[in-house]
Amino acid sequence: MSEPDIQSLIETAMAARLKSVAPFSHFLVGAALRTKDGKVFTGCNVESASYWEFAKHATIVLANLRGLKEEVSIRELLPRAFDARFLKEAHHNK
Repeated sequence: MSEPDIQSLIETAMAARLKSVAPFSHFLVGAALRTKDGKVFTGCNVESASYWEFAKHATIVLANLRGLKEEVSIRELLPRAFDARFLKEAHHNK
């Protein structure tokens, strides 16, 4: 890989890093990968107490192959979801 190609990937990873969500470690990480055919994929770290933390008011559509469907809120599915508030309480009780 040429030096300009390496530098381009580093810069792309640095840009992806800015999309990190790291409320616990405050350590932002970005990544960039170039495939043999030249496609570039990026990623970043996302820390979460629970992945529902990002969709507190989501509507979930349940559907089956017979065409039946039902809409429910994420709170109906997970009325007591674990989230960051539990981590804060645990930290204060140390």
